[in-house]
Amino acid sequence: MKNLLLLINVIKRSLLLIGVIFFCEKASSQCVNADFSMNDFTNWVGSTGENSSGVYSNVVAGLHLGTPNSLPIDTGQQTILNIPATDPNTGNLLNVLPPGGTTSCRLGNELVNYGAERLKYVVNVDSGNCLFTYQYAVVLEDPAHPLSDQPKFNIYVMDSSGVVVDTVWGMYQVSSQTGLPGWHDATHLADGELDHWKDWTAVAVDLSAHIGENITIQFTTYDCAQGAHYGYAYLSCYCGAHSFRQVCNGKLDKISMPQGFISYLWNSGETTKSIIRSIKNAGDSLICRGITESRDTMVFRGVVTCQITGIDEIPSADNIVSIYPNPTKDNLTIEVLQNSTIEIQNIQGQIIRTINNADKETTIDLRDLPCGIYIIKVRTEKGIEIRKFVKE
Repeated sequence: MKNLLLLINVIKRSLLLIGVIFFCEKASSQCVNADFSMNDFTNWVGSTGENSSGVYSNVVAGLHLGTPNSLPIDTGQQTILNIPATDPNTGNLLNVLPPGGTTSCRLGNELVNYGAERLKYVVNVDSGNCLFTYQYAVVLEDPAHPLSDQPKFNIYVMDSSGVVVDTVWGMYQVSSQTGLPGWHDATHLADGELDHWKDWTAVAVDLSAHIGENITIQFTTYDCAQGAHYGYAYLSCYCGAHSFRQVCNGKLDKISMPQGFISYLWNSGETTKSIIRSIKNAGDSLICRGITESRDTMVFRGVVTCQITGIDEIPSADNIVSIYPNPTKDNLTIEVLQNSTIEIQNIQGQIIRTINNADKETTIDLRDLPCGIYIIKVRTEKGIEIRKFVKE
């Protein structure tokens, strides 16, 4: 009994833990080294080739590795970057690492001779990694050739048959030209040629319709097809569940959308990436529309599910719930001033019993429960009250 009381006192000082909508959100290690965080090309497949009238041809399997953290003048065509720096061909305005990231890869270089290079990453899709986000930045020289001969950059997200799985989020094709929305201009220092460059962009691709399948994300950069002008890109990727992320902090719940969208719109009207709710809002509906760069929308739905996993109690202003006896060995009586819905949770926050439309006085047989600490959540028209009890 002393040990049990000691345990209660310890848990009283504990904080609320993390809760997640839909699926338990798994770490980005689900897509191991998609962000090049291992400082190598583990799980990536590379090749080099040539730009033959816009076609990736004369392909040579394997990586042509560059010196890590080298400038684009390096001869390598797949290069790991893990030191903050800027790209000299953008007036040093483009960071070589993604926002908030510590590693990336440069695909291609500023050397020429019809060069082209490719990287592929394969995801075995499950509920924990079905939202794949690729990040890219691009530098393309502009020699004003016919468009088919210009330096270019492509991204394709494909199934095992090579079919693009989503023509909105799963495909990006761009050739060097003036007036591209969101692009910037600079002058190549070596020859004075015009460069076009695009800053880091994150795009989220919903792969939930492909759970159980192998999906390939393919990136290809091309120099010009006439042999004298370059194109290269910077890459980093990650994945997670198609879900909000909820973090309980005290009695507040921070709910966040994944990255990969340029703007957000919640059903509350808020437009920030994250919103704050009280845990008394548990069960409230959540809808957020993530707007992509192409102005398309991906909808996320769920409810506020931040759970009490400590022993802290949350009474309402009216204190309308009482429970007894506590501790108990067999039966527990719950008295409420009005009809309610009652949930019993274990200390991990798992719901083990639900009573809908409970009477004002409800007695519950707990003889089948193991000894330990449990949480009761009572939902009424006036809100939610949290109580704890001990099963001896």
